[in-house]
Amino acid sequence: MNTDKNKILVPVDFTEVSNAAIQHATLLAKQIGAEINLLHVIEKPFIFIGKKNRYEDQIIEAGTQNRLQELADRIEREEKLSTDILAVQGNIYDTITAVASEISANFVVMGTHGVKGIQHLTGSNALKVIYHSPVPFMLTQSKGPVNEMYDNIVFPLDSQHESIQKTDWAIFFAKKFNSKINILIPTEADTYLAKRVKNNLGYVKGKLDKQNVSYTVNVSTRDSAYLADETNRYAAEINANLILIMIYPSRGAGEFFITPSQQKMISNPSEIPVMCINPGALFTLQTIA
Repeated sequence: MNTDKNKILVPVDFTEVSNAAIQHATLLAKQIGAEINLLHVIEKPFIFIGKKNRYEDQIIEAGTQNRLQELADRIEREEKLSTDILAVQGNIYDTITAVASEISANFVVMGTHGVKGIQHLTGSNALKVIYHSPVPFMLTQSKGPVNEMYDNIVFPLDSQHESIQKTDWAIFFAKKFNSKINILIPTEADTYLAKRVKNNLGYVKGKLDKQNVSYTVNVSTRDSAYLADETNRYAAEINANLILIMIYPSRGAGEFFITPSQQKMISNPSEIPVMCINPGALFTLQTIA
């Protein structure tokens, strides 16, 4: 697999939501010199193997490929970006991340909104798709990019160690889009948690200072239990055009639970796109820095 060329994967279902994701993907692609890869996942939970069904499958796949090709042609014509198409039959939860890995994508830009969106993916289900992915996901809603930039980024920072691991991605966006990073921290009454927040903040500030990245530090009057609500409020207040979060599971009985905070930020009412990163995605920064 040739990894010299940067690639952005965009799952599409031909809705307004996925069209907005395409707009965000093209903006990102222009900044990092990437090609666009459009993916449509054909979900079929049960297939009866027979001549009629095989024929119907061919008709469905041919129609999907025609629609994908029309989208690709429009992107190449209007945005001057190289665009490829993929139509894959499978389970959406496994297929998106598998394809992203197969084509060595640098990012996945995926639309999601409420109970609708890309292939009916809710905010909660979108997190299930990306949790084990080594590729960062930008989750968007029905709004396209504002001012054609990601230059005003909200960076919620809590007491968890994983929270600092998105710092390199904040630096990446700052370098590519001349972004200002708006750090938001909670006020913790617990002395131990307050110390951990302070330590995390010191680490992040040190890395940003070293890279000459512009940033502000903003202190919420509420604790980390309300950090998602405060993030959404603050992002809307400053007209942010990107929220940067880490994805990690809440603790509990060895099971994977999607945290309500993550769901709230992804489904924020201002429809600000959210860049979601998990620790396994850190290595891909080297290929696009």
